[in-house]
Amino acid sequence: GSVMTYASLVFGWQYDDFRIKNTGLPVQLSANRAVNCGWSFTVSGSGTMNVAYDMWLHTINNPTYNSQPSEEIMVWLYRGGGAGPVGSRQATVTIGGTSWDLYRGTTVQPVYSFVRTANATTAVVNMSQFLGDLVSRGWVQNSRYLSSVQAGTEIFTGSGSVTTNGF
Repeated sequence: GSVMTYASLVFGWQYDDFRIKNTGLPVQLSANRAVNCGWSFTVSGSGTMNVAYDMWLHTINNPTYNSQPSEEIMVWLYRGGGAGPVGSRQATVTIGGTSWDLYRGTTVQPVYSFVRTANATTAVVNMSQFLGDLVSRGWVQNSRYLSSVQAGTEIFTGSGSVTTNGF
């Protein structure tokens, strides 16, 4: 029932102090800067999994490898085999002309997951719109810093592959 692996591409902060420089991150949410991400991929195989963006927020603008994030925000583009996010569904929202179920839960920190109501294998999204939704609900403070955007697949069970066609 838990994630066995998360193969991902990381832009910005990461726990092991690996980071790609010159990404424009971190950026304070109050700056309301567009954080546009596009991805086209193909899924093959079977099992329980998702293909998602994973974002991390911090209270400071220069987190180090051991800085604890304040929140985690996931944007699920695709899910298979009954995969579901941590927490419970709070609402259905429309962002970027697409319908998303919004989940709220907790692991080490609060986790907010936007799960597409219909799978997509191509998407262009402005992550600031998801963050703005959470700020407007009072769940995330506008003073937080977006320190990392990751793109990857969480595997719970099964086998297969995710092939990136464009990013």
